[in-house]
Amino acid sequence: AAGERRENVGLGALFQNIPPAIAQNKLSYRVFAVASGGCGKTTIFTKIATWKWARKQLWVEFDIMIALELRYEDVQQAKSFWDLLVLAGLDEPLSKKERNAVRTHFNSHPHRLCIVFDGLDETLLSKCSRFIQRVISGDDLKGIRMIITSRPSPDILSLSAKYPQDGRVEVIGFRREDIECYVHRLLGRIQGAQLMVEVNEDEHLLAMMCT
Repeated sequence: AAGERRENVGLGALFQNIPPAIAQNKLSYRVFAVASGGCGKTTIFTKIATWKWARKQLWVEFDIMIALELRYEDVQQAKSFWDLLVLAGLDEPLSKKERNAVRTHFNSHPHRLCIVFDGLDETLLSKCSRFIQRVISGDDLKGIRMIITSRPSPDILSLSAKYPQDGRVEVIGFRREDIECYVHRLLGRIQGAQLMVEVNEDEHLLAMMCT
C-alpha cells in the first residue's frame, strides 16, 4: 500500500515479533509469503528453510516442521495431522502410545509445530479438505505456526485481510550476488570428487542446486 513501510528481514526473524495475544491465547500464527512466479518461494521455504531447520541452523523452537505443496491432490485432501506426517515422509507408522505422546505434546505446545503450505495459488482453498481449511483458518491444530506461500491471488489476499495481526513478507527473488554468496557459504571449500560425494549424500542439497 502507498506509504507502507518495508524492511529487509531474514528467515530467522519471521517468528520473532509475534503479538503477545497470539501466544497468550494459543492462536495460530501465519506468515504470508507472496511473490510472482519464479522468485524462489518454493526453493526458500520447502528446501532451504527445512534443510537449515533439520540441521538446527534455523527456527530451533520448532520440534516438527512439515513442508507441503498444495498443488498435489493428496495434500489438498489430507484429513488429519497423521496424514500430514505421512505426506512429509514419515515411513514407520506410529504406535498408539507414540501417537498419544505426540498429541499430548502438541496440545500443550502447539507453537512448536510449523507447517509450510506452499503454492496456495495453485489450487482453490474451497477445493481443499475441510481439515486443511480448518488448519489454515486456525480452527484445527490451534496455536501452530504456518508459512503460506502464494502468487497474488484472491485466496491469499482474502486470508491476509482476515488475519491482519499475522506476518507478511514479499519474496523478491535471488540476485546473482546472493546466489554466489549462498553457494560459497553452503559448500565452503569443498571441491572436486568430495563435492560430488556431498551432493549424492544429501538429496535436499541436490534439489536446491537443480532448482
